[in-house]
Amino acid sequence: MRKNLTLAFFALFCALTAAAQLHNDDVHVHQAVSRQNYRQYLRIPDIGGYITLKCDFHVHSDISDGQVWPVGRVNEAWNDGLDAIAMTDHIEVHKNADIIRCGLNKPYELAKARGDMIGMIVIPGAEITRKKPLGHICTLFIRDADKLDVEDEMQAVEEACRQGAFLLWNHPGYPDRKSDIYPVHERLIAQGKLRGVEVFNKTESYPRAFDYAVQYGLVPFANSDIHYMSGSIYPVRGSRPMTLVFATARTAGAIREALLAGRALACFDGNLMGRGEYIGQMIDAALEIREIRQVSKTKRTFEIVNKSDLRFAVRPASYDYPMPVYAGQVLRIDIRQGEQVEFTNCILGKGRYYTRIFWE
Repeated sequence: MRKNLTLAFFALFCALTAAAQLHNDDVHVHQAVSRQNYRQYLRIPDIGGYITLKCDFHVHSDISDGQVWPVGRVNEAWNDGLDAIAMTDHIEVHKNADIIRCGLNKPYELAKARGDMIGMIVIPGAEITRKKPLGHICTLFIRDADKLDVEDEMQAVEEACRQGAFLLWNHPGYPDRKSDIYPVHERLIAQGKLRGVEVFNKTESYPRAFDYAVQYGLVPFANSDIHYMSGSIYPVRGSRPMTLVFATARTAGAIREALLAGRALACFDGNLMGRGEYIGQMIDAALEIREIRQVSKTKRTFEIVNKSDLRFAVRPASYDYPMPVYAGQVLRIDIRQGEQVEFTNCILGKGRYYTRIFWE
């Protein structure tokens, strides 16, 4: 008994001594100053019985031509509130090859190990980087990026397809500021190989690509194509572009299945772009729309409550300009009977927006 008490007092003495060493007038640690353990909580609702996953499918590291190590990319994405990223370093571009020598799969391997530690989904990928007409193609869900390192661009594409890749056409307007679709893209689409197109990249949108997504049944993507530090480009909460994927589970396999099924929306700069089916469901989940009073026989006042961190903008046909509805905001607005209300941030195609009649 006496021995046990002695051990207990000794343990208490050691604990108090350690505490005294940690908390003294020589060094005070301000733990809350560091952002590394803080994650943005972005309120974007689930829809249609699916889980909404916030994804960035176009990410570069300093193993290629970026400025951040793959592990850092995972940490950034977690801080930014994302659920998944794809490591898509260039096959052909290695600006730091004189100091970093490794295979093309290494960025994914490093990022995946970190993702497993902190709960971030990391998808294997690579960017085939060629001149137009092919341009840049992200190959998602590949098994071996090294096998894509061949001289002939179409051989690289075919190898990616043999590996079961989801092919994404990147930034159609780069570098000549012309978003033309070329026969090579139409051929790959007809063959069922090219399945997605970036309608937004970094800070650019491509209105013609809105229509490509509709006309050719391509999945619309909004990606960062990030090369620099995330905080220097997207310092505002929720401003990083995202592809919203409606998946059955929080796994890479479920993301792949959802993309193949076309269950996704591009989310960028306060806008949503994609199929009306998913936009309508997102509006229903994110907004509470209720009638609060009748102004006249042909006019009623509605309240629009934004319960999400998405930004919306509505323009009844009788209004000259749209009315924004920011995150956590309530808008009261008069709407006439049978009036079309346009959600001007919800894009169906070039110059076309989701519309709804509030009352008839």
